[in-house]
Amino acid sequence: MPPGFKKLTAAQRALAQLLQVPPELLMTVALHSSDIPKQTTKDDFAAWVELLPQKRRSDYLVRLARNEPGLSRLLIKELRELGQPANKADSTENIRIAYSTLLAESKRVKEKYERAKREEEQRARLQHMKNIHDHQSDYWYQADQAAIRKTSTGYDEATRLLVELREVAEYFHETEEFQKRFRNWLIPHSRRPALLQRLRDRKFPFPEAPEV
Repeated sequence: MPPGFKKLTAAQRALAQLLQVPPELLMTVALHSSDIPKQTTKDDFAAWVELLPQKRRSDYLVRLARNEPGLSRLLIKELRELGQPANKADSTENIRIAYSTLLAESKRVKEKYERAKREEEQRARLQHMKNIHDHQSDYWYQADQAAIRKTSTGYDEATRLLVELREVAEYFHETEEFQKRFRNWLIPHSRRPALLQRLRDRKFPFPEAPEV
């Protein structure tokens, strides 16, 4: 697996989008991809000397004692030839993974991601419902003010708020209390047919047909 897939470049993201590569497949590839090795220009002569065979080391020492001209340059050249191929091999070594394996893993990644997303959405929804339950009076007031505007958007907002209040009441087993409060809330709005129609469409209970 080539390195550097943990964080795609803008060009790589654009190409993946163009080719319609599933995001879960990219996530799976990233799990198997290593970081791009940092390039260094520093010569590690101390480590490279250890790569020299003992016979070559002794040969260089003898030639050094004889003050052979250009010996330092020759030694550096040989050490770099010994060290750099090893570094190159380390940086380009890749793990080969079959596409079928990546595809199977990507399905599990997708399932895990979707499950986590559903759980997060559920937690957010429950938190929202708890907030409504703890501030019911504010929501009833907002619904009342929205209906008073006598506009289409106002009626839509009032209906939406009432739907949320009803769902919260059902979740907290307070349906009877909601219905009582809804009947009282409806009294001053009973002559607004557009609002009443919206409420009927959302299956709100009407104990008796209000005068329209």
